[in-house]
Formats: sequence, structure tokens, C-alpha cells
Amino acid sequence: MRRLNKGYHEVRVLPVGVAEWQQTGHPVATGPTEQRITYRPEPKPGTVGIDQLAEMAKASRDDVVLVDLRNPEEITEPLIEHALNIPLDQLEARLAEIPADRIPIFYCPTGARAEMAYNLGMKAGRECHYVDAGVTIDRTGNVRLASR
Repeated sequence: MRRLNKGYHEVRVLPVGVAEWQQTGHPVATGPTEQRITYRPEPKPGTVGIDQLAEMAKASRDDVVLVDLRNPEEITEPLIEHALNIPLDQLEARLAEIPADRIPIFYCPTGARAEMAYNLGMKAGRECHYVDAGVTIDRTGNVRLASR
């Protein structure tokens, strides 16, 4: 058996053909090759959908707190009424401002900072969630998916 070394580890080529493979009871797919690929994304751990965020933005809840990660100079539209504004670069130092009895839901204009905030929160031992999408808040406080 020849070992390959192209950046992959533990790669081996099996020295058997299809007939031998089938004789040992291993499955072999037959029939026409699928012509269409269907992508079914699985949500990442800790994610909250934009619809869930919009729902939470409509009313204050006792179990969660929304955390807007935008920097002050980015805020041209109002914050969600019950949200905290803690820029990502200050989050680690300001985690204590988030009530311990509430689960933070992080969001930002792209989703990237929200995921970083989620990782910081988890590292600190906090249960938390984040929106894995860009969030836009209009002048009336409505939440929607940011246009890309």
C-alpha cells in the first residue's frame, strides 16, 4: 500500500475492486447519477434566526438580553428598545454588564462580530446565542436581514 503525502494525513488506497468490496458485504450505489445537488445548511451551534430576533425585539423578555455589537460611530439607526450596546472590542471587559440571569443574544450588521462575541461568551462560561446573519434596524425599530 502506497502512502500519499500531499498535506493529507493517514490517506490509504484500498487494493480491492468493486466485486471484492461487494463480496465483503459493503454497499454499492447503483442507478443514474444525481444531476442536481441540494444544499441543506445545518444551523451552527448557538445560532438564532433573524425572525426570532425580530420577535424578541418587539417586547422585553426576562430570560434574554439583546446585545448590539456595533461601534458608536456605526449607529445611524436607533438601538432595539431593550438592547444593550457593547462594541465587540469592549465585550470581554464588559461581560459583567450583562445580567447573569439573562441569556445574551448577540447581533451585528454582518454576523461576523456576533459569532466572535458568542465564542467570547462561551469561553467565559456564559450560555449565549448569536444571529449568524447581518441585521439591520430601521427608524421604527423593526429588525430585518441586512441586504448584501
